[in-house]
Amino acid sequence: MALVQIPEKIRWQQELSEIVFETVNIETDKIEQKKRAKQKQHFDVDEKESDCILHGYIKKLVGSFASLWQTKYAKLYPNRLELHSESGNNKPELIFMDQVEDISSDFIVYKGEQCIQIRINDGTRDGRIILTNSDEIGLKEWASSLKSAHKVSQELLGSIAFKHTQKGHVVLRSNKENVKKKLSVN
Repeated sequence: MALVQIPEKIRWQQELSEIVFETVNIETDKIEQKKRAKQKQHFDVDEKESDCILHGYIKKLVGSFASLWQTKYAKLYPNRLELHSESGNNKPELIFMDQVEDISSDFIVYKGEQCIQIRINDGTRDGRIILTNSDEIGLKEWASSLKSAHKVSQELLGSIAFKHTQKGHVVLRSNKENVKKKLSVN
């Protein structure tokens, strides 16, 4: 009779552990679902009339020795890339397209990951930002959209030359049309 009770005790322990495991998984799924719904709702409210090109999760290489991947919620606009921390409490990191010198034409491999390399020149950073995505299709979409936004931004900036005059006016000259306009500087 003692032999029959041992398997029943083990079965009872196994059933209990399965119930606990299932409960924890269900609760974790609910929390993640609420978090995603909140972020989606926040995005939908903010971006209904926006010019946002692409948004989603992406990983950025961070740390004092560029040793850590940090997941960010990124929003790409025609003139900037916003990188939001997962906590959502901080202001986003802004990378303006006029600060971007180059976006790598091919993926680079860094720490075993296919990555997008953005070279910047704003005087405060080390000169490059490394981004990756665990999804290859998503990574290609981010790379394509970043390159396109950067190209359009550079064309727009290149078509307008700013010239300061001695009288406190700014002359805007379109390089393509050679049209001059005077605007007051306040």
